[in-house]
Amino acid sequence: AGGMKALRTTILATPALCKGLVHLNLNENLVQNEGARDCAFLLVDCTALKVLSLVTNSLNPRGLSPLTDGVMLSKSLTKLYLDYNAIADKGCQTLCDAIATKGHTSLIEIGLSDNAISDLGAEAIARVIMSNTNCVARFNLSVNKIGPAGAKALAVAVATTTNKSLKFLDIACNPFEADGRRELFSRIHEYKYLETLDCTSLGMTEADGELLLEGFAKAQPTADGGVSIMEWFNNPEFAEGVEEKLYYVLEDRKVKAATEVAHAAAMASKKIKDAEAAKKSVLVVGGVIAAVVAVAAVVLVRGKKA
Repeated sequence: AGGMKALRTTILATPALCKGLVHLNLNENLVQNEGARDCAFLLVDCTALKVLSLVTNSLNPRGLSPLTDGVMLSKSLTKLYLDYNAIADKGCQTLCDAIATKGHTSLIEIGLSDNAISDLGAEAIARVIMSNTNCVARFNLSVNKIGPAGAKALAVAVATTTNKSLKFLDIACNPFEADGRRELFSRIHEYKYLETLDCTSLGMTEADGELLLEGFAKAQPTADGGVSIMEWFNNPEFAEGVEEKLYYVLEDRKVKAATEVAHAAAMASKKIKDAEAAKKSVLVVGGVIAAVVAVAAVVLVRGKKA
């Protein structure tokens, strides 16, 4: 923590460094709660800082309070990595409730892996997903303690949100159990914007695979999203036959997703060109009308003289 204060003092005392600092990696440096306050000041004063990585720094809920203040005041931060700490549900709620209620217009990625987060924390994360005042595109929630209730909260949020931002969700190594996996997989066809779902080490079974196959048959990806990439490493009870079917379904969905994105891009480009052409037409017509009016005025003047 003392080293963190010295680092902060050095950075703030060097204007070029303070204004030019873009990526700050403090992984495995015993930043701890006291140092989190110094990080908050840096987030405010370093106006170009985009990435802050505090992986493995013994942070707990107490440290998240000042850090969250800094995150919310930063206008440049895009990526925040807090993996392998101990922020637990309370710390997760502090950060996520601030983002969900106050909004954040630049933060696109949050890493919360291995933080002893359980259902209450997952519900706070769900509130961020549901909120339309943020642009978080990637959440890493792996290696936590999220159970069936938290899985349901996440499933409902991803399925019903109108915020198109979230594209990547890592839920690997969480004790969802059969009920939690059912909540998540039975709504896979409703995930309109999510594109990638990491399900490594979730204890997936043949029944889970069948749920996914049934869901994917109900809806295809669009230009806005739809799951087309999944990871399911280390799920030994996942039947080989179902796994193979799921693999080919996802390959087809990748092609479909790419086609939809390309089509949407082409349509957007055509719309821009049509608008530019219409604008030129208006200018031409306007010029012709002006010329006609000018000629008519000349004729009128000559007529009066005659």
